[in-house]
Amino acid sequence: MKLVELIIEILENSIVPLKQGEILELAQKNPAFYSCGELQRVAVPLSAIARCLTKYSSGGNPVFGVADEGKVKRSQKRCTISNLPDVKKSGND
Repeated sequence: MKLVELIIEILENSIVPLKQGEILELAQKNPAFYSCGELQRVAVPLSAIARCLTKYSSGGNPVFGVADEGKVKRSQKRCTISNLPDVKKSGND
């Protein structure tokens, strides 16, 4: 399983936007965590999740969006799914 697919599954099953640490906690409880090569290749899985969220949060068709909490920029951002149908069609890594 690719990391982006694991994150999408986690966000699909959540009723609220999640912080990176919350995504990691749920990923570690997911049976697919151990078959996700991207998470197994890094020393700190949270950095892999941060990298994936950053990579797929930009461009003309972002996968992940950031929920506006009306707080200062220093607060941790909560992530949501921006455009799920395009993700499933594209098969991006």
